[in-house]
Amino acid sequence: MIIPPSGGSDEKFLHLLDRVEDESTRIGLKPVMREDGSALYALSYLYTALHSSREREIVALDLGAGIGYSTLWIARGIEEACIGRCRVVAVEREESRYHRLRMVLSEAGLRSIELEAVHADALKYLMDLPDESIDMAFVDVEKGLYPLVLRTLEDKLRYGGVAVFHNAFYPKPSEMFLKTARRWPWKTTIVPTRLGLLVAVKMGGGAREAGL
Repeated sequence: MIIPPSGGSDEKFLHLLDRVEDESTRIGLKPVMREDGSALYALSYLYTALHSSREREIVALDLGAGIGYSTLWIARGIEEACIGRCRVVAVEREESRYHRLRMVLSEAGLRSIELEAVHADALKYLMDLPDESIDMAFVDVEKGLYPLVLRTLEDKLRYGGVAVFHNAFYPKPSEMFLKTARRWPWKTTIVPTRLGLLVAVKMGGGAREAGL
């Protein structure tokens, strides 16, 4: 479902963030912490400011979106810098969360970007996308899937695209994932929030291009 843009104030947006954060906790989700959300906002804003143009669409994914708390941070950062067409796709597989996600995104009040809620398994959705079709991806799915998601993103991200994985510190993902994230084609750092955000920038074509 695509959510059309609508007008809204900063105060209303911040109030929505508070409500969605509280609701996520109440229904047993573990939303990103506010410091993680602020980092997602900054990363989304900076990437969009550097790459947005009238000729190029910016596409960002929130994989494992829950009811949309992290999506709101990403979307707001992109909207602040977008000068062309920008789209944020939030993917959630659990049906009741997906329906609430749709409602949350419809309340976001973002004026100049397209928001889309998708009811699907995040990894399958990612695998079905065309290669080099997305700019950013925030990943907050089962930690055991992180290595496969990372390998899939090697093909799906454009050169210079950014993948952000939640819980780089706690609960810590596997050592295999962390080692893979530090190999070509990735340039990787960890933003030292309390739970940690692993940020990986795609610097080249990856193992497929290299013939590995």
